[in-house]
Amino acid sequence: MGFYSSYYLGLLYLKQQQKPLALTAFDNARKFKSDARLAEESTYQFAKICYDLGRSDQAISEFEKFLAEFPNSATIGVVKELLSVAYVNANNYNRAIEYIESLPARSPAIQRAYQKATYLKGTELFNKEDYAQAVRSFERSLQTPVDLTYVAEASFWSGEAYSIGKKYAEAIPNYEGALAVAQQANPNLLSKARYGLGYAYYNLQRYDRALVNFREFVKASPATNSSYSDGVLRLADCYYVTKAYSDAVNNYKKAIQLNSPDADYAHLQLGVILESRANTLTLPWNLTL
Repeated sequence: MGFYSSYYLGLLYLKQQQKPLALTAFDNARKFKSDARLAEESTYQFAKICYDLGRSDQAISEFEKFLAEFPNSATIGVVKELLSVAYVNANNYNRAIEYIESLPARSPAIQRAYQKATYLKGTELFNKEDYAQAVRSFERSLQTPVDLTYVAEASFWSGEAYSIGKKYAEAIPNYEGALAVAQQANPNLLSKARYGLGYAYYNLQRYDRALVNFREFVKASPATNSSYSDGVLRLADCYYVTKAYSDAVNNYKKAIQLNSPDADYAHLQLGVILESRANTLTLPWNLTL
């Protein structure tokens, strides 16, 4: 009677959102092995409450035990989903990826957990400057595009990793992939992707395409953006190369006014343009300046 009472008491505590008390009640009820159904349900509730309380390591341990002890449970699908997410929440990305890849089938929730785990593993590798492996992890994340937020992030950081490795042609489609979904998923990535895409084209000497992206970056970014003055300077360069000298002059002057760290370069370029203009002027007595 005591074990059954503990089980029903656990259910009542759950209805009242008193989960720590429910945890204690189910922990007691699950010890009654004479009733397999009671033990199974109480064990499941105990593990799930651990998960709900944010005790990721304990939840992982309990879910793993549940799968081993009750492999034919009707809740097996839910447990696998929760276990997948628990691995991610515990920052155990390697185990999450390994576990999910071992499953014969994946629900949408498990697919999302895989997408998140591989993305976060990619950022971990990126921060360790292991860019090649980071890209591989981002690519695995992009293979399960359940959540557009992670699609945008994985695409952008893939572009950044390729750019660091000077693989600009590979970086471009990733930046473009981020731009395609950033407005809907993460608007904060828009200016970053434009800036990265501008540099990718710039380094490939495709100045017309670089110009478009730097112009959009400058238009959409506040002057307080740490990359703003550099974007203005690169925009001026693109105008200069494409012979739009008036626009180049305006943007070199703007870079100087912004106290760009490369203001000396902006002064030099401005001087080159002004000197070139002066040399094209012919005085009335046919002397050239």
